[in-house]
Amino acid sequence: RRRAQRQAGDLPGAGIEASYVDEEGGKVCTVGLVTVGDEVLSGKCQDVNTGYVCELLRKCGVRLQRIAVVGDNVDEIAQVVAQFSSTYSAVVTTGGVGPTHDDVTLQAVAKALSRVVEHSPALAEVHRALAEKRGWDSPVPPPSPSPAEESGAAPLSIAASPNPGGRKQFLLPAGTELLCEEGKDYPLLRCNNVYILPGVPVFMREQLQHAARIIGDGCHARTARQGRLSSEES
Repeated sequence: RRRAQRQAGDLPGAGIEASYVDEEGGKVCTVGLVTVGDEVLSGKCQDVNTGYVCELLRKCGVRLQRIAVVGDNVDEIAQVVAQFSSTYSAVVTTGGVGPTHDDVTLQAVAKALSRVVEHSPALAEVHRALAEKRGWDSPVPPPSPSPAEESGAAPLSIAASPNPGGRKQFLLPAGTELLCEEGKDYPLLRCNNVYILPGVPVFMREQLQHAARIIGDGCHARTARQGRLSSEES
């Protein structure tokens, strides 16, 4: 009942906008979700994010079209992200953005979109300002959120930080946008049509709300604009 309309860009996954049109010509926003983490595949960490993603996107008028769970492997993550980026309106990744050696999502997104990884002065400034605001000796990691905070069962305390850590976390795929929201300390990361979220549920949920609004508003705005153009042409 839907047909895909695609426009190819110069780079794999870059400059590509995938739109889905039903028989009545209405726009359907689609998203591919990529959950990253060996701990999810091994069962050591229960995935509490996927259900929340499904529910929130549906409420925003966005269809979650496909879900992939991938281990901490750059090539495997990049392959899935590239495919989703060229197929769906947007991609949401969760997990793998911390400071440890096995946090490779940002590197994988860069590879998927044929981008280099580069130092982001803007992100470094975000960390510096956050450390100053909360009294941390940056880049020393602040206290981790409690298990209840991580699961979303308890409100986030002021001690917790979405992306604590050092220099590695200032490295982003070239062209990554830092989308700031009023009242929030940490920006949402977007590279092309890929939204890069943390895996800790309490942080993921906060950033997903921002991402879902942007994705939904963008699709609806394009639909309205196309409708106006069609009316003018007729």
